[in-house]
Amino acid sequence: MPQLDPTWIVSQVFWLVICFAILFFFFAKLITPRIAGPIEDRQKRIDDDLLAAEKLKQEAESAMKEYEEALTLSNQKANEIVEAMKDELSDYIKKEEEKSYKKLAKKVKASEEKILETKKEALKQVKDIAKTSSSLVLEKLTNTKFDDKIITKEINKLAGE
Repeated sequence: MPQLDPTWIVSQVFWLVICFAILFFFFAKLITPRIAGPIEDRQKRIDDDLLAAEKLKQEAESAMKEYEEALTLSNQKANEIVEAMKDELSDYIKKEEEKSYKKLAKKVKASEEKILETKKEALKQVKDIAKTSSSLVLEKLTNTKFDDKIITKEINKLAGE
């Protein structure tokens, strides 16, 4: 076999090193940056989405803190009224407290619904971004277009749904 002939071994090793070096630099300078760019963009988009979700979470916590302060303040006012007019206005105070609690319950319910809506929207956006970025990465890596239903199913499976 001519490949195993000792007179040609040095020449074959030389060309092997040359071809390997050319392929190595080709992949290092052209292929790898093309793959790394979309991955970095995807990571940046995910980080931005996480920052937005954190901001929404802080806003929800701030709203909850304001609600708690309002609840504390309204309870203090109710107690002052009770002490000042305990004998004469006990029935009136009871009616006002009931109204206050109903209003607060509505505010609590509205705040909870807003928090849930915000959370659902943030999760939906994260899933949409994950689906889009996963589809792009898979398409770039495999040169094959995957069905969005399959990608959505896998994302939902990972999300625990």
